[in-house]
Amino acid sequence: MHSHWGYDDYDFDVVAKCIETIGAESVVDVGCGSGRLFPLFIDQRVEFCGCDISPVALSLARRRFPESNLREVAVEGISDLVLGRRFDLAVSHRVLQHIPPASFDKALRGITTVASAIYVNEMTADQTPLTSSYMFSHNYITEFQNLGFSLVLSGVLDVVGDPPHHWMLFVRSC
Repeated sequence: MHSHWGYDDYDFDVVAKCIETIGAESVVDVGCGSGRLFPLFIDQRVEFCGCDISPVALSLARRRFPESNLREVAVEGISDLVLGRRFDLAVSHRVLQHIPPASFDKALRGITTVASAIYVNEMTADQTPLTSSYMFSHNYITEFQNLGFSLVLSGVLDVVGDPPHHWMLFVRSC
């Protein structure tokens, strides 16, 4: 994964815009992998924590960014209690689409305890393969609205060799 996408920065401007829009000073990177977004967080001078289920990915991230706060935790296990704090922004780039419907609600509830704003970049329902056992279609707008979040920004990124990437920024409504 890292050798193929580990240095992509096509979405850095969008994530930077989200950080600026909400005035984020801290970010939790949900499914951080090898730390692809860490250079952006460092450049933006925001405190960040990277979470991933893969010890291999975290090992690579640790080698690349030795001072980083990294946690080996599945998306469904993220919570303010597990991480010991809250963040201004949670970033989920192509992670939630891999959460099965049976545990999707738990994953979203955990993420919403950790952050007051959430950036997602996930496949849409029409892009999700119908027979896939590892990619699932979710209605992000409805799901986040049901948890008290409002959609404040959204857009589409054209990525060479990939279907369009749809992104959304949700902010806690109350």
